Amino acid sequence: MKNDPIRELTDTSNKHGERLGLIERTLSTRQENLGEITRRIRDLERKVGKHTVESALDKAKAVATDLATTNTRVAGQAETIAELRRNVHALDRRIRVSDRLPRADFDTWPEISPDTIRLIRDGLGATPVSEAEVLQSEQRLAEQQEELAHWDASLKAAREALLALTVATTLSEKVWRGNERTWRAFRVRGLRPADKEEQARRQHDEAVDARKTAKLAASLSEEADEAARAVIHDRVKGAIALDHVTPRWFDTALGPFPPLTPERIRPWLTVAVRLVRYRLLAGYHDSVHPYGDRPADEALGAEHDRVVRACEEQRR
Repeated sequence: MKNDPIRELTDTSNKHGERLGLIERTLSTRQENLGEITRRIRDLERKVGKHTVESALDKAKAVATDLATTNTRVAGQAETIAELRRNVHALDRRIRVSDRLPRADFDTWPEISPDTIRLIRDGLGATPVSEAEVLQSEQRLAEQQEELAHWDASLKAAREALLALTVATTLSEKVWRGNERTWRAFRVRGLRPADKEEQARRQHDEAVDARKTAKLAASLSEEADEAARAVIHDRVKGAIALDHVTPRWFDTALGPFPPLTPERIRPWLTVAVRLVRYRLLAGYHDSVHPYGDRPADEALGAEHDRVVRACEEQRR
């Protein structure tokens, strides 16, 4: 059929792909040349003792010049390849859209409720009470209980001493003075430290309850997160398997084409799920930009940074 725009775009895309392959092969050859030049430099370094210093320097300069020239050409060719890749992707997308292929929807998720998103976000910023904090509060309680027990014991001893001082008539001077010291020492001890013991007990109970509550919240958040990730994973994987047109923001973050080998598609899918999950948690729905600005919330901001880094690594 003449003047078929889809066929024309396809032909153009194929030509770009052929040129891309040719330049990549050329680049590979140049890289091999770089390896050869590096080998020559090493050989020169080993032989430098067999020649005059001036001759060795001249040869080193010649090799360095060749190396610099090759590096410049490789850098230019790499940029050309990158530009061709962008062109091929743009043409491929236009062909797929104009051919009315199904489009993947990674923006609306009725299966993931607002409560689920809230649970996941709560888990991001949670700072549970550690076991060490509970043990510290338990130690403080034990110390206050011991102090209270010592006070009670001193009260009992003071009562016995006072009774001996006021009732007994046949005490030796030594015993009498001992009872007097016991009584006077108790009088300067101050009030019974029941308030401190009660405060330490309350703090310990609060730490135990906070740890239990945090562990339960973390468990609920983890379950919600796993369920949401599974839903996102299935939809993304299905869209890729059926060759649906993915959103522009998705392509911007992860590159135009998913990997083809199993060992690379798995980590790619993991990052894709994290990207979609982050947009859900952040409530971000831009059709072009994948991440948006870094959120002010520190926990969500840290997740933003992790997702951006992971996507950049996948595009390399």
